[in-house]
Amino acid sequence: MATPSVFEAIRPTTPTVSVGVLTADLGPLASQVEIHECSGVKLAHFEVMDGCFCPMTTISPSIVGAVRTSLIKDGHLMITDSIDKITNYVKASADVITVYSVVEAR
Repeated sequence: MATPSVFEAIRPTTPTVSVGVLTADLGPLASQVEIHECSGVKLAHFEVMDGCFCPMTTISPSIVGAVRTSLIKDGHLMITDSIDKITNYVKASADVITVYSVVEAR
């Protein structure tokens, strides 16, 4: 049997609640994510900020990869040159990538 796509996996659970890890304590992050798994959450989003695209600096691909979970990982890339860095987050086990686009008048 073929593995369902990420979207096929979450569609039956709509409305889907996506839990963000931005405010989580990175020390016990694994145990905090486990609480969400046990409560039936299917999707976790990782807000990735580089301090250039937006003023905060948050997590890197290594943090995304370090979180071992059955949750679908959605990497929200609020970073400069996000297209060039997508591969790093895919390799770090992000299942879904959200990229923010900015259009500037020249």
